[in-house]
Amino acid sequence: MLFLNDNKNILKYFSIYNTLNFLLIISVLFGIGVFNSFSSFYVLLILFKIFRNKDFNFFKQKWFILSMIFYLAILSTAFFSEYFELIFLKNIYNLRFPLIALCIQYSIKNKKEFLFLIKCVFFSAVFVGIDALFQYFTGVNLFGNNISEILENRKRLTGVFGDEEIVGSYIIKFFIIGFCFILTKKLNGYLNILIFLFFGFIILLSQERMAFLLFCLSIFIIFIFLILEKKKKILFFSIFLIFSISYLVFKLDSTLMKRYTQTFTNSGSGLQLFYNKDESSELKLKDLNFKKGVKDSMWGAHFLTAYEIFKDNLLTGSGPRTFKYECSKKKYEDRIDSIYKSKRCSTHPHNFYYEILSENGFFVFIYILVVILIFYFNEIKTFIKQKNLIQGFLFLSIFINIWPIASTGSIHASMNGFAIWFTIGIIFGYKNYLKNLAGLPT
Repeated sequence: MLFLNDNKNILKYFSIYNTLNFLLIISVLFGIGVFNSFSSFYVLLILFKIFRNKDFNFFKQKWFILSMIFYLAILSTAFFSEYFELIFLKNIYNLRFPLIALCIQYSIKNKKEFLFLIKCVFFSAVFVGIDALFQYFTGVNLFGNNISEILENRKRLTGVFGDEEIVGSYIIKFFIIGFCFILTKKLNGYLNILIFLFFGFIILLSQERMAFLLFCLSIFIIFIFLILEKKKKILFFSIFLIFSISYLVFKLDSTLMKRYTQTFTNSGSGLQLFYNKDESSELKLKDLNFKKGVKDSMWGAHFLTAYEIFKDNLLTGSGPRTFKYECSKKKYEDRIDSIYKSKRCSTHPHNFYYEILSENGFFVFIYILVVILIFYFNEIKTFIKQKNLIQGFLFLSIFINIWPIASTGSIHASMNGFAIWFTIGIIFGYKNYLKNLAGLPT
C-alpha cells in the first residue's frame, strides 16, 4: 500500500502540464529539429485542452492580442515584398511564438506547477554549466564533444550543443528565470550571490562576449537594487568576489584574457571599441573612437546595411526574413561606410530592432516599440509597488533578452524566439497565479 501511495504521489507531481513543460525545456538541449517538433506538439496539445475546457478568455487577454497583432503585422509585410513567394509560408510558422507563451501561461495553474517549471529551468542551466565547465578543464564535455578551438585565443565552449558555440547565449537567456527558484528557497543572501556568479563564471569561460556584457548589465541592475535596499555588506561582498574571480581567471588563462581584451583593442574581430593608432602604435585616450569602432566591425556593417534597407523600404520593409537576400545587392556596398562592407551579408542583421526596422518597416517598428515601453512601465510600476523579487527577476530576464544595444540572433530563430516568449509566458502565468492566490479574477 505504501508503494502504491508513493507511486500516486509521483504521478501527481508529474501532472500533464509538468511533464510537458519538462520535455519542452529539455528539447532545447537536443537541437533545433527536436525543439521545433516538440514545441509544435506542445502547442497543439495545450490548445486542445484550452478548447476542451472552453477557457476562451485566455485568447482575450490584452498581451496575447497585442502579440498576435505584432506577428500578423510582420506577416502582412510579406505581401509587399519582392520575395513574397520565398518567405510567406515560412513566416506563418512564427505565429507559434505567442501561442507558446499562451500555453506556458495556461500550464501554470498553481504554486506547485510554477515551482516545478522554474526548477526545471534552473537545473537545466546548472547542467549546461557543469557540462561546459567539465569541457573547459578536460577539452571534452560529459558526452565527448570537443571544445571549439578555431584560433589559438578562441577556445569556445560548446557543451551539450555539439558544434554550436551557444553555451553562454543559452545561460544568459534562461538562468535568471531559473534563479527565481533559488529565491523561493529564501537562502542566505551571500549564497544567492555565489549561485548567481557561478553562471556568470560559465558565461565568462564561454568566450561569448555579448552574453558576458549582458550578464554585466544584469549585475549592474542588481547592484542598483542592493544600493536602494541598503544591503551594503552583500554589495561589497559581490564586488570583491567579481574582481577576485576575474583577476584569477584572466591571470591563469592567457587565451581568455586575449579574447576579451581584443574586444577593445583589435580591429579584426567582432564588435570592438576601436582606436586610431599613431605612428608609435601606442594607445592614447584621445585616440579612442567609439563611433568608428562600431562602424568598422562586421556587426556594424550589418547594422548599417539594415538601416540602408530600411531607407529604401520605409513603410513595409523588405519583408520578413529577407535581409539575407536584400543585403547582397551591390548598391548597399556602395552606400555603407565600413571597412567590413564586403562582409555586410548574413542571415539577419544581428539586432532585433534593426531586423524589424529593415524587414518590416516604420509602422511595425513603432508598434512594437510602444508595446515594449508600455510593458516595461507596467512591470517596473508593479515591482516598485509590490517589491516581489520573483516578478523583478522575471522582468530582468526579459529585459536582458530584448535589450536594444546588443548583438543578437534573429528574432525569428527558434531559440531566440523561444527564450523571449517562454519568459513572457512565465511572467503572465505567475501573475495569474498571484491573482488566483488573492481571489481576484484572471
